[in-house]
Amino acid sequence: MLHIALHFILPLVVALAVWRPQWWRNYLWMLGAFIIDLDHLLADPIYDPERCSIGFHPLHSTYAVMFYLVVLVFSWFWPSISWRQRAQVLLLGIGLHLFLDALDCFF
Repeated sequence: MLHIALHFILPLVVALAVWRPQWWRNYLWMLGAFIIDLDHLLADPIYDPERCSIGFHPLHSTYAVMFYLVVLVFSWFWPSISWRQRAQVLLLGIGLHLFLDALDCFF
């Protein structure tokens, strides 16, 4: 249960620390990182607390992480500043999500 709670708490802490005036907007964008958990629907059982998500689910794989990094690098060259910032906040949320999932694999 702590693992799931951290998926909500850590983005909130980051949003409050980095984007104080508009923390709620960026917090919601980082929560959008939960979209990568749709790949859990492909697994049987859908949720297994003993299973390590990293490397098991397609959107938690090494190839997916490389894709996220490529999108992050190319987002710096997008002409629209608002979409660039949204993408970067979403990708930060994905990074935090994957970090927490990786920590869960060790404990």
